[in-house]
Amino acid sequence: MKTKILTMTLLAALAAPLAQAADNTSLLSVATGSQFNVGSTAFRMVPGVALQKNPSASEQSPVLKKNEATARAAASTSSDVLGTVGPYQIVPKPAGAAAAAKVSKASAAALSVNPGHVEVQELGVAVNTRSGQPVAVAPRLKVYAAKASDIAAAATQAGGTLVYASDTDGSGLIRFASVDAAQAALANIRKAPGVQGASVDVIEQFRQKM
Repeated sequence: MKTKILTMTLLAALAAPLAQAADNTSLLSVATGSQFNVGSTAFRMVPGVALQKNPSASEQSPVLKKNEATARAAASTSSDVLGTVGPYQIVPKPAGAAAAAKVSKASAAALSVNPGHVEVQELGVAVNTRSGQPVAVAPRLKVYAAKASDIAAAATQAGGTLVYASDTDGSGLIRFASVDAAQAALANIRKAPGVQGASVDVIEQFRQKM
């Protein structure tokens, strides 16, 4: 009996990593978007996907959990889930102008209240080209310069919104209307006067606020 229980426990422990590995392989095959580097690590965007809260990761009451799960079931099925990033599921992006307008509205609202904050709908998905591990991509660029004023000038020149810039450590963060807009501005930001480096804001850990 003990041996059977131990075997079942081991199988359960192995199931999650195996499923994640399969998800990673699947995502690599559909990662046909633009490629970018953060340090020495290369990532490639996965087009046509979005993130949604994983119902099993919800901290709501059982009643709210049930209602949320029912609502999400109407929008997507388990077969639609391509993988996970932290507490979020990777699913096909809703098609149509209404879905695009919803994302645009979320972006505008976030910018008006707190430029540094990003709504889940605004996040993109990329995969590590070596490991296949998925990550979330925010519509922001991390920028490094000798002076905070150089980062502020670069943000204005590129049409972004300055979240913060520090003279202390030379770091800064610039927010854009979308992930695509942030990536399109990356080359110009890197060439801006005084800028020593810039990279796409990749979120691998979800302990910090978005």
